[in-house]
Amino acid sequence: MASIQIGTETERPGAWLFDVALTPEGEPTRQITARLAWPDYDHWTSGSVSPARLIEHITRFLVEHTPPDEIPDAFDAAAVRRKHPALTEYLSNHLDD
Repeated sequence: MASIQIGTETERPGAWLFDVALTPEGEPTRQITARLAWPDYDHWTSGSVSPARLIEHITRFLVEHTPPDEIPDAFDAAAVRRKHPALTEYLSNHLDD
């Protein structure tokens, strides 16, 4: 299983940026940047979990559904949802984990 460590959270106008240390199984650690817009956070969580926890779940979904060499150095949560429509169902099933 991949290791995902959420680092610095930076608030920007309308969104948060997160530094994420991602270590896919058998791969070296990579630093990636994740962006989460405030409306996406509200849509998925209604404030039930922290933005960092939501990014952790989105990153885990991305790792489970994307080959390691295709995971981008930066991603926007909404772009992941557009590419992988199953993300919303995944989150509804896993946010309480």
